Parts: sequence; structure tokens; C-alpha cells
Amino acid sequence: MQRSGTLVRDYPTLHGDIKTGQNHFLTLPVSEQDLHNTRSARQFWVYVEGRGPWSATSAKPKESSSLEAGALWHKLTRENKTLGLKAVITNFVPAGPEQVEIMRVELTNTGKKPLAITATTAIPIFGRSADNLRDHRHVTSLLHRIEQVSQGVLVMPTMSFDERGHHPNSTVYGILGVEGDGQVPAGSFPTVASFIGEGGNFDAPRRPFLRIGICRISRMWNFKDARPWAPFVSKAASSRRGKA
Repeated sequence: MQRSGTLVRDYPTLHGDIKTGQNHFLTLPVSEQDLHNTRSARQFWVYVEGRGPWSATSAKPKESSSLEAGALWHKLTRENKTLGLKAVITNFVPAGPEQVEIMRVELTNTGKKPLAITATTAIPIFGRSADNLRDHRHVTSLLHRIEQVSQGVLVMPTMSFDERGHHPNSTVYGILGVEGDGQVPAGSFPTVASFIGEGGNFDAPRRPFLRIGICRISRMWNFKDARPWAPFVSKAASSRRGKA
């Protein structure tokens, strides 16, 4: 726990939750068993032109990976030698008063040829009390109001609805991001359905696999969990041993 009150749980596959207390969860509340059972996680997909998609956060048997961790930070390194790509993903909670977790992703081309890539992140937003995981989950999802901004997605429920009673909500939950040079994402996905697509799931979402375009809404009343966001829907060419 950081002095701002931010509490974070990380797993080597970047499962876990982000919250400031029992009644304010940014991501899906999880227990120890959920860490390896749920598909909901901090996900990072890379589509390589001519090669297909690669998940930099899901472990594969033939890929090399390593993990470093300390107080309020977590660094995952994974390399796909077939594609010639290495990803270093660092998650940490800053020492300041901000209630935030920062996720930094660095991609390195370890091969001999340049690669054209499209990177997509999906971090599902739960945006309410842990009590709503099993109590009034559908009803509270109807209270979500979603806004797509240039940096990502914001979710502000109109009301807090749990065993404490019914109260107006003033908490805004969000996933925001930029590229290394400060460039904002090309777009975002406001809901789970818009990202995973028909017949898809978080392990095989239809958008990165089929390269379907981004989804745009100005405002909506959500009828399912307000999830995920795709911050890096853009292309970058990486030269030999270069970084993107």
C-alpha cells in the first residue's frame, strides 16, 4: 500500500487488482485463486505484419521470461525468439499522492529485419465496490457512464449501490496512456464486446487477431461490465535491436 492509499496486487502474468479500498476497485477484485483462474488481466498485444498477433503478457512454453519485483514495483521480461521481439513490462505505484498505477511497456526488435507492429493494450475496468462482484453486479453495471477521451477511457458510475445503501457517486475510474514520445493512442474500445468481438475472449480477442478497426462512441449507457481499453492502436517500425 502506498501513502496515497493505492493498493495493487500483481501476478507474473499481470493478473491482479488495483484499488484504493474495499469500495473502490479500478479492476476486477480477485482472490489468490483468481490470479491464475481469471482471464481478466493487464494485457498487451502486438500484431506483427505478416506474422500475426503475440501476447506479451501471456506465458508460452517456448518463450523465455523472467521476473523482478520489489516494494510496489513489478518487472516482467518476455522474449519471442521466433518473432524477434522482446517486451519489458514494468508496473509500479509512484511515491506521490496520485492514486495510480503506471504500466510501462518497452519493445525491442532482437531480429535482423525491421518489423512493422501494431500494439494494443486491454485492461478491463470494474469501477465499483468489491461487494458488487457477487451482489447487484448486473444492476451496478447499468449505472456505468463511459466516456472516450483522447488518452483512453473514463468510467463514472452515477450511483454507489451496495450494502451501505444508495449514494451518488463522485469517483471517476480510468485507464489512460501515451506512447513513448507523448503521442496519444489512435483510438480505444469502450466495452468488452467491442474488443473481444463475437466468439472471442481475452485470451483470443477478435480485434488484435483480425485487425478490426477501433470502436468509437460519444456516450453510452453500458449494459455489461465497462471494460477494456486499447491505448496503443498505432504502428511503429522497429529496426534491428531498435526499440519501439
